[in-house]
Amino acid sequence: MQIAIRPRRHAAHCSNCAMRHLCMPEGLSPEETEKVEDVISATRAVRRGEALFRTGDPFDSLYAIRSGSIKSVVSREGGREQVTGLYLSGDALGLDGIGENRHMSTAIALEDSSVCIVPYARFERVCRETGSIQRRLHQMMSRRSSAKPIS
Repeated sequence: MQIAIRPRRHAAHCSNCAMRHLCMPEGLSPEETEKVEDVISATRAVRRGEALFRTGDPFDSLYAIRSGSIKSVVSREGGREQVTGLYLSGDALGLDGIGENRHMSTAIALEDSSVCIVPYARFERVCRETGSIQRRLHQMMSRRSSAKPIS
């Protein structure tokens, strides 16, 4: 299956995005905002029912939801699916892959959605250079680690 990835266009930059207030730390200088925009390599459309990534897939990117909604699930005994997270516009996902370099869940679009692809190695470099961006990453990780699976 061919995955539709669109290169970034000027209109899709963080500084022009309606979800910016949810994804980006407040108070970034224009130079810091440009650094983050340079990291985001592409946007991707994810159709309803399509997996953005699957359990066991190699981890290389984080994703920021531009539009739509995505659920994360894990498989349980007997083939039962357990929802472990629900993500809406402005949310980041893919953090589950950082520790093991493999995704620990499957992310499935609940409706036609669009995500920004954030290559993690490049994002890590920007985090080391810009404290406010690193704090934002830590905040996102903290929220995910304190979240409990949905029963």
